[in-house]
Amino acid sequence: MSPVLAIPQEPDHRLDDIAARLKAHDWVQDALALAAAARTGGGPRATKTTVLVVPSAAGVRVLRTRGKPHLVAEWEHDLVRHQLGTAAAIEWRLVEELAAGPQDLEHVDVRPAWMPIVSDVVPDPGAGGLDCRLRVPYDMAIFRGHFPSAPIVPGVLQVGWAIELAGAHGLAVGPMTGIAAAKFRRVLRPGMCLDARLERGPHPGQVHFRYTCGDTVVATGRLQFGAAHE
Repeated sequence: MSPVLAIPQEPDHRLDDIAARLKAHDWVQDALALAAAARTGGGPRATKTTVLVVPSAAGVRVLRTRGKPHLVAEWEHDLVRHQLGTAAAIEWRLVEELAAGPQDLEHVDVRPAWMPIVSDVVPDPGAGGLDCRLRVPYDMAIFRGHFPSAPIVPGVLQVGWAIELAGAHGLAVGPMTGIAAAKFRRVLRPGMCLDARLERGPHPGQVHFRYTCGDTVVATGRLQFGAAHE
Protein backbone atom coordinates (compact mmCIF):
# COMPACT_ATOMS: atom_id res chain seq x y z
CA MET A 1 0.00 0.00 0.00
CA SER A 2 1.45 3.39 -0.96
CA PRO A 3 2.31 5.86 1.81
CA VAL A 4 0.11 8.88 2.36
CA LEU A 5 1.72 12.29 2.32
CA ALA A 6 1.65 15.03 4.91
CA ILE A 7 2.53 18.35 3.33
CA PRO A 8 3.11 21.13 5.87
CA GLN A 9 0.93 24.14 5.19
CA GLU A 10 3.80 26.49 5.93
CA PRO A 11 6.31 27.52 4.91
CA ASP A 12 5.14 27.78 1.31
CA HIS A 13 8.58 26.98 -0.09
CA ARG A 14 7.85 23.30 0.65
CA LEU A 15 5.40 23.40 -2.27
CA ASP A 16 8.21 24.57 -4.53
CA ASP A 17 10.35 21.68 -3.28
CA ILE A 18 7.59 19.21 -4.14
CA ALA A 19 7.22 20.60 -7.65
CA ALA A 20 10.99 20.60 -8.20
CA ARG A 21 11.27 16.98 -7.07
CA LEU A 22 8.48 15.90 -9.39
CA LYS A 23 10.00 17.73 -12.36
CA ALA A 24 13.11 15.59 -11.92
CA HIS A 25 11.08 12.40 -12.41
CA ASP A 26 11.22 10.68 -15.80
CA TRP A 27 7.42 10.52 -15.93
CA VAL A 28 6.91 14.27 -15.42
CA GLN A 29 7.22 17.06 -17.98
CA ASP A 30 6.10 19.83 -15.62
CA ALA A 31 4.49 20.17 -12.20
CA LEU A 32 3.01 22.78 -9.90
CA ALA A 33 2.11 22.33 -6.21
CA LEU A 34 -0.52 24.66 -4.78
CA ALA A 35 -2.13 25.22 -1.40
CA ALA A 36 -5.82 26.11 -1.67
CA ALA A 37 -8.56 26.70 0.86
CA ALA A 38 -11.08 23.85 1.04
CA ARG A 39 -14.61 24.17 2.42
CA THR A 40 -15.42 21.76 5.22
CA GLY A 41 -19.20 21.95 5.57
CA GLY A 42 -20.14 24.58 8.13
CA GLY A 43 -16.80 24.37 9.91
CA PRO A 44 -13.62 26.37 9.44
CA ARG A 45 -11.87 26.44 6.08
CA ALA A 46 -9.03 23.96 5.80
CA THR A 47 -6.05 24.04 3.46
CA LYS A 48 -5.45 21.28 0.95
CA THR A 49 -2.48 20.63 -1.29
CA THR A 50 -3.17 20.10 -4.97
CA VAL A 51 -0.45 19.00 -7.37
CA LEU A 52 -0.89 19.57 -11.10
CA VAL A 53 1.26 17.28 -13.22
CA VAL A 54 1.87 17.35 -16.97
CA PRO A 55 3.07 13.80 -17.77
CA SER A 56 6.09 13.33 -20.02
CA ALA A 57 5.93 11.00 -23.03
CA ALA A 58 7.21 8.20 -20.78
CA GLY A 59 4.59 9.11 -18.18
CA VAL A 60 1.81 8.96 -20.77
CA ARG A 61 2.94 5.47 -21.80
CA VAL A 62 2.76 4.33 -18.18
CA LEU A 63 -0.61 6.03 -17.75
CA ARG A 64 -2.06 4.16 -20.72
CA THR A 65 -0.76 0.75 -19.68
CA ARG A 66 -0.91 0.89 -15.86
CA GLY A 67 -3.21 3.77 -14.99
CA LYS A 68 -3.09 6.89 -12.82
CA PRO A 69 -2.89 5.00 -9.48
CA HIS A 70 0.45 3.53 -10.55
CA LEU A 71 1.83 6.97 -11.45
CA VAL A 72 0.63 8.52 -8.19
CA ALA A 73 2.02 5.67 -6.06
CA GLU A 74 5.45 6.08 -7.65
CA TRP A 75 5.43 9.87 -7.19
CA GLU A 76 4.34 9.53 -3.56
CA HIS A 77 7.13 7.04 -2.86
CA ASP A 78 9.61 9.43 -4.45
CA LEU A 79 8.45 12.37 -2.34
CA VAL A 80 8.60 10.28 0.83
CA ARG A 81 12.14 9.15 0.00
CA HIS A 82 13.16 12.79 -0.21
CA GLN A 83 11.36 13.68 3.05
CA LEU A 84 8.79 15.88 1.35
CA GLY A 85 5.74 14.22 2.90
CA THR A 86 4.62 11.53 5.28
CA ALA A 87 0.99 11.58 6.49
CA ALA A 88 -1.97 13.48 4.76
CA ALA A 89 -3.24 13.22 1.20
CA ILE A 90 -2.38 15.29 -1.82
CA GLU A 91 -4.97 15.81 -4.54
CA TRP A 92 -3.31 14.81 -7.81
CA ARG A 93 -4.48 16.20 -11.14
CA LEU A 94 -3.06 15.20 -14.50
CA VAL A 95 -3.31 18.09 -16.95
CA GLU A 96 -2.28 18.86 -20.52
CA GLU A 97 -0.65 22.13 -19.51
CA LEU A 98 -0.24 24.14 -16.34
CA ALA A 99 -2.55 26.99 -15.37
CA ALA A 100 -1.10 30.45 -15.53
CA GLY A 101 -0.91 30.70 -11.75
CA PRO A 102 -2.42 29.68 -8.38
CA GLN A 103 -5.40 31.99 -8.95
CA ASP A 104 -6.45 29.70 -11.82
CA LEU A 105 -6.60 26.52 -9.73
CA GLU A 106 -10.40 26.46 -9.66
CA HIS A 107 -10.49 26.97 -13.45
CA VAL A 108 -8.00 24.34 -14.56
CA ASP A 109 -10.73 22.44 -16.33
CA VAL A 110 -14.23 23.87 -16.74
CA ARG A 111 -15.63 21.45 -19.34
CA PRO A 112 -17.93 18.58 -18.28
CA ALA A 113 -15.86 15.80 -16.70
CA TRP A 114 -16.93 13.31 -19.37
CA MET A 115 -16.14 15.47 -22.43
CA PRO A 116 -12.88 15.58 -24.40
CA ILE A 117 -10.89 18.75 -25.05
CA VAL A 118 -12.49 20.29 -28.16
CA SER A 119 -10.52 22.60 -30.45
CA ASP A 120 -10.22 23.80 -34.05
CA VAL A 121 -13.98 23.87 -34.58
CA VAL A 122 -14.81 24.55 -38.25
CA PRO A 123 -18.51 24.72 -39.21
CA ASP A 124 -19.45 23.47 -42.69
CA PRO A 125 -22.83 25.13 -43.37
CA GLY A 126 -22.99 23.92 -46.97
CA ALA A 127 -22.96 20.28 -45.94
CA GLY A 128 -24.77 20.88 -42.66
CA GLY A 129 -21.70 19.64 -40.85
CA LEU A 130 -18.88 20.34 -38.46
CA ASP A 131 -15.19 19.45 -38.23
CA CYS A 132 -13.16 19.68 -35.03
CA ARG A 133 -10.30 18.18 -33.05
CA LEU A 134 -10.83 16.10 -29.92
CA ARG A 135 -8.20 15.25 -27.33
CA VAL A 136 -8.81 12.59 -24.67
CA PRO A 137 -7.85 14.19 -21.33
CA TYR A 138 -5.24 12.48 -19.17
CA ASP A 139 -7.50 12.61 -16.12
CA MET A 140 -11.01 11.98 -17.48
CA ALA A 141 -13.40 10.99 -14.70
CA ILE A 142 -14.52 7.78 -16.48
CA PHE A 143 -11.04 6.29 -16.05
CA ARG A 144 -11.61 5.87 -12.31
CA GLY A 145 -13.84 2.93 -13.13
CA HIS A 146 -13.04 2.09 -16.78
CA PHE A 147 -10.43 1.06 -15.88
CA PRO A 148 -8.05 2.38 -13.16
CA SER A 149 -5.13 0.18 -14.26
CA ALA A 150 -5.86 0.28 -18.03
CA PRO A 151 -7.83 3.46 -18.85
CA ILE A 152 -9.91 3.36 -22.02
CA VAL A 153 -12.85 5.43 -23.31
CA PRO A 154 -16.02 3.31 -23.58
CA GLY A 155 -18.06 3.43 -26.78
CA VAL A 156 -21.12 4.86 -25.04
CA LEU A 157 -19.07 7.90 -24.03
CA GLN A 158 -17.84 8.41 -27.58
CA VAL A 159 -21.48 8.47 -28.70
CA GLY A 160 -22.18 10.98 -25.93
CA TRP A 161 -19.51 13.29 -27.36
CA ALA A 162 -21.24 13.27 -30.74
CA ILE A 163 -24.62 13.97 -29.13
CA GLU A 164 -23.20 16.90 -27.16
CA LEU A 165 -21.40 18.37 -30.18
CA ALA A 166 -24.43 18.00 -32.45
CA GLY A 167 -26.67 19.79 -29.97
CA ALA A 168 -24.16 22.50 -29.06
CA HIS A 169 -23.50 23.43 -32.70
CA GLY A 170 -27.05 23.34 -34.03
CA LEU A 171 -26.87 20.11 -36.03
CA ALA A 172 -29.65 18.49 -34.01
CA VAL A 173 -32.82 19.60 -32.23
CA GLY A 174 -34.58 17.68 -29.49
CA PRO A 175 -33.56 14.53 -27.63
CA MET A 176 -31.56 11.72 -29.16
CA THR A 177 -34.00 8.91 -29.93
CA GLY A 178 -31.85 6.26 -31.60
CA ILE A 179 -28.40 5.02 -32.54
CA ALA A 180 -27.69 3.03 -35.70
CA ALA A 181 -24.63 1.36 -37.15
CA ALA A 182 -22.25 2.47 -34.38
CA LYS A 183 -18.82 0.87 -34.79
CA PHE A 184 -15.77 1.28 -32.54
CA ARG A 185 -12.63 0.13 -34.34
CA ARG A 186 -9.78 1.38 -32.17
CA VAL A 187 -9.29 1.61 -28.41
CA LEU A 188 -9.12 5.20 -27.16
CA ARG A 189 -6.65 5.94 -24.37
CA PRO A 190 -5.58 9.07 -22.43
CA GLY A 191 -3.91 11.76 -24.50
CA MET A 192 -5.00 10.48 -27.91
CA CYS A 193 -6.10 13.07 -30.50
CA LEU A 194 -8.92 12.64 -32.99
CA ASP A 195 -10.33 14.43 -36.00
CA ALA A 196 -14.11 14.51 -35.69
CA ARG A 197 -16.62 14.98 -38.49
CA LEU A 198 -20.35 15.43 -37.84
CA GLU A 199 -22.95 16.10 -40.51
CA ARG A 200 -26.67 15.86 -41.03
CA GLY A 201 -27.86 12.68 -42.73
CA PRO A 202 -30.37 12.29 -45.57
CA HIS A 203 -33.32 11.88 -43.18
CA PRO A 204 -34.79 14.55 -40.87
CA GLY A 205 -33.16 14.57 -37.45
CA GLN A 206 -30.32 12.27 -38.52
CA VAL A 207 -26.67 13.08 -37.72
CA HIS A 208 -23.67 11.01 -38.78
CA PHE A 209 -20.40 11.08 -36.82
CA ARG A 210 -16.92 9.85 -37.68
CA TYR A 211 -13.74 9.95 -35.57
CA THR A 212 -10.34 9.34 -37.12
CA CYS A 213 -6.77 9.25 -35.82
CA GLY A 214 -4.50 9.93 -38.76
CA ASP A 215 -5.59 7.50 -41.49
CA THR A 216 -7.27 5.14 -39.01
CA VAL A 217 -11.04 5.19 -38.52
CA VAL A 218 -11.69 5.07 -34.77
CA ALA A 219 -15.50 5.21 -34.58
CA THR A 220 -18.54 5.87 -36.76
CA GLY A 221 -22.27 5.98 -36.22
CA ARG A 222 -25.67 7.47 -37.05
CA LEU A 223 -27.75 9.29 -34.46
CA GLN A 224 -31.45 10.10 -34.64
CA PHE A 225 -32.86 13.17 -32.92
CA GLY A 226 -36.37 14.45 -32.36
CA ALA A 227 -39.30 12.22 -33.38
CA ALA A 228 -38.36 8.56 -33.84
CA HIS A 229 -37.37 7.83 -37.41
CA GLU A 230 -39.61 5.40 -39.19
